[in-house]
Amino acid sequence: MKSSPNGSGGGAGHLLDDSAKKGKADLVEERSKALKGIGSGEQVEEYDGASDSPSEDDILRSYEEYQKELKREIEQKLLFSSEELDGVASSTEPMNPEQLEELFKGCKFRFSLDADHLKEYLIVARKIAEKILKRSEVQIDRGIATIREHLNEVNEPQYRSVFLMRLYQVAIEQVKPREAADLTKLLFQQEQLITKQQIRRALVRLFWKLEDILLDVPNATQILAQIVSYLHLRGMISPPGLISQMSPEVRERLTAVDLFKTHFQAELTKLQDESEYRAQIKLQLQQFYSNFDKSELHWFLTKIVKEKGWEIFNHLLIRKAIDFALDKGANEREACSQLLSELTHKYGFHNRDYGYAFDHLVWNHSSYEVDVPQYQRVISSFVARAIYDGTVTYRYIVDAEVSDHGDSTEEEAILQQVLNVLSLKPLDYQLKNIWNKAFTNEELQQKFKATLREYTANGDVSYVGDYLRELSCNYYLHEFVKRAVILSVETGGGYDQIVKLLQGLNHHYDLNRAQVEQGVKKAEEYVAETLAVDVPKAGEYLAEFRAQLEKAKFIDI
Repeated sequence: MKSSPNGSGGGAGHLLDDSAKKGKADLVEERSKALKGIGSGEQVEEYDGASDSPSEDDILRSYEEYQKELKREIEQKLLFSSEELDGVASSTEPMNPEQLEELFKGCKFRFSLDADHLKEYLIVARKIAEKILKRSEVQIDRGIATIREHLNEVNEPQYRSVFLMRLYQVAIEQVKPREAADLTKLLFQQEQLITKQQIRRALVRLFWKLEDILLDVPNATQILAQIVSYLHLRGMISPPGLISQMSPEVRERLTAVDLFKTHFQAELTKLQDESEYRAQIKLQLQQFYSNFDKSELHWFLTKIVKEKGWEIFNHLLIRKAIDFALDKGANEREACSQLLSELTHKYGFHNRDYGYAFDHLVWNHSSYEVDVPQYQRVISSFVARAIYDGTVTYRYIVDAEVSDHGDSTEEEAILQQVLNVLSLKPLDYQLKNIWNKAFTNEELQQKFKATLREYTANGDVSYVGDYLRELSCNYYLHEFVKRAVILSVETGGGYDQIVKLLQGLNHHYDLNRAQVEQGVKKAEEYVAETLAVDVPKAGEYLAEFRAQLEKAKFIDI
């Protein structure tokens, strides 16, 4: 990251002074209107303003003081490096089974918070934030002690971003942007109670709520711009990724503030190239998946990206690489996982890039599931493989969160599935072959048997069809039919269920009649030569099963 995003310090100061003059009259007038509508009831609603909010003079004085402060800090270029997951995981080496087993041993993770409990917690978090910030002079050390005590009581990491979101909201209401940033920095560096990933998610949650906050604090955007600037100056955020996660409406509001537009001028200028970057990576990925040749992509990453400073879009390449592979076969998905690993170990992609990308892919699952019904299983496999390969730190899953704690069933299931995959044994074998590349016939037979057992328990034809398609084993589907027939003969029943499965696979998936006939023929040979010894009525059961197939007009007797 560059040491100063805005070039000359003097020019920035001039614009900041203009911003203060331009906004101060409206700030007092609009804030006065907002305060008149706020009651002083005992119950604290989720986005009510504080009952003893600062006076109009306090607001104006604070706003101008912070503008001057920010001007001085920007002029001095007090910028620090900002890697989102610094201090929590520096290793990018693949993890061995022993490390992962030790990491998750005895741990029970939940990535969402109960909706009712969350509502109560938002009230508690507001009270704590108000206790710290509703003062003419904030006692930072005392505030840190209060937060430390509170966060040590709530162990789940998902509370961190929710608490920080509340802290920043109260900082907007009380006009305490620098204090909020100072508290954040100490919580990260000194106390090590939060990660930069949680800081970023807290701000994203705040962006989602900005329209609601503006109802009570009309000039919230200006103070939010100050908070983001202070956090950046203290090295707590990485602006490009954060700005890219803003909705167009939020980005438009913030860029209308001279302070924000000036402070993040370099990043905002680069973000204007996003459409061109998207078009370029679409062509690059289409070429890559057509023949798995990385030469053009290597040229793009080492020459074009470097020349144009497009590293701020790294998360988009990760997202699109996975997006392209979602509806493809095992070979393409394996190539994608290997590409992601190279992006980290060869091209220097950061943990934060994967954090942005994976959050988007998990939080927006519904838009992908329309075209990829098995999306939950596929995306969880991509994340698990990336952790195993050292593509991204394991802290991604340890600190993972859902987007909406009130409605998070699908996202919770995806993240739990990541843990399930990382718990498979033997881990090396399972993760290296997660996309079922180059399975032997014997290994496919075992998978067929396991899948059929699952089907007899849940009756989900689409699950079996999607799984067989992922295996990319059309050449061996006759063996699947054979295993299905033998299962029915061994149990002496359940013919209708198996016939329904074969019909579904024939009508909606890749199983054809020739494969059914070949599979039945092989099952007959197995029954006559082997199974009849253990199941004396096997021939009789097989005849009954064939009759069901003929009745369904599947084969001719």
